[in-house]
Amino acid sequence: MKTIEAVLKTKGNSHCFVTPDSSVESALSLMAKEQVGALPVFESGKLVGIIYDKDCITSALLDGKSIEEYRVKEIMTRKIINASTGQTIEECLALMNENHIQYLPVLADISFEGLVSMSDLFKSIVDDQKEYIYRLENYIFGFEYGR
Repeated sequence: MKTIEAVLKTKGNSHCFVTPDSSVESALSLMAKEQVGALPVFESGKLVGIIYDKDCITSALLDGKSIEEYRVKEIMTRKIINASTGQTIEECLALMNENHIQYLPVLADISFEGLVSMSDLFKSIVDDQKEYIYRLENYIFGFEYGR
């Protein structure tokens, strides 16, 4: 079974992040630039939370404040559920499903390796299945016509 480490190698990772004192506006700008829906939040080199695009928008709408007034620390998710590089895609999907999250930080020991989304994991599964089907077709048709 494929591990999250393999997904990160295929995906690549820009390691973009924000700090708790960053403005929510700058976090949203970075998310838009990088085309991601979440960013890890680091303080003194340590992962302390995650900020999601939907949380930024929801907070502003519900509180009536403008995005410029918020700091990341006010709305970031502090409860960090993470995966290790050796976990399989299936284990990580189960973890994400159980905890109703769409992004999962990946750690090797205490070192941050990247952030994967459910989309990244599903893409990896689909790519693997396409390769498997291709090999089966080649085996079947090669065997059939090779006689």
